[in-house]
Amino acid sequence: MNYLSERVIYPEIDREKGIEGMVIIQFTVNPDGTLSDFTVVRSPSEDMKNEVLRIVNSMNEHPLKWIPGRHMNIPVPVRFTLPFKFVLHDVASTESKKTNVPGIAPGKTPLSQDENFKLYPNPVSTQLNVEIFDGAQTVNVLDMQGKLFLTKPLTQADKGSVFLNVSELMNGSYLVQVISASKTTTMKFIVNH
Repeated sequence: MNYLSERVIYPEIDREKGIEGMVIIQFTVNPDGTLSDFTVVRSPSEDMKNEVLRIVNSMNEHPLKWIPGRHMNIPVPVRFTLPFKFVLHDVASTESKKTNVPGIAPGKTPLSQDENFKLYPNPVSTQLNVEIFDGAQTVNVLDMQGKLFLTKPLTQADKGSVFLNVSELMNGSYLVQVISASKTTTMKFIVNH
């Protein structure tokens, strides 16, 4: 995700017109880690669609490849859906050129580690430990499409860390959101039973 957020450029014409929104792209992660079969499911503009296609396509040129799905420990192709949220905060700011995933502050990515937010083990099979920041009120677990699987309102007893039972989630990638009154921080984790 760092690769994406560092390279996606907000289309100039859309910035000038104040166009914001979510581009949703689907693609196949092949057994060799390359990407193919790109389909843009939704886009607020043709320029945003083209920018997302450009950057996702460019990942095939990168030396690091995606980790393919596995079935019976054999790499298999997997269809993946990825949302890109284009948000204008301050047009003069360079941050306005970056995209974000829902719930992630501009300039942050799900793979970056907030100084007060950690999760482990990752990958996880049964219990995920989330070290939370002061003032955190809720912890959510979502899939990569944003579907909510688990929500945990935090109490004083949860100060510092919370354990989440993820044993009933299917293998795959998920997001943990830690929400306070002033910010939402999100990180990706993988369930692998």
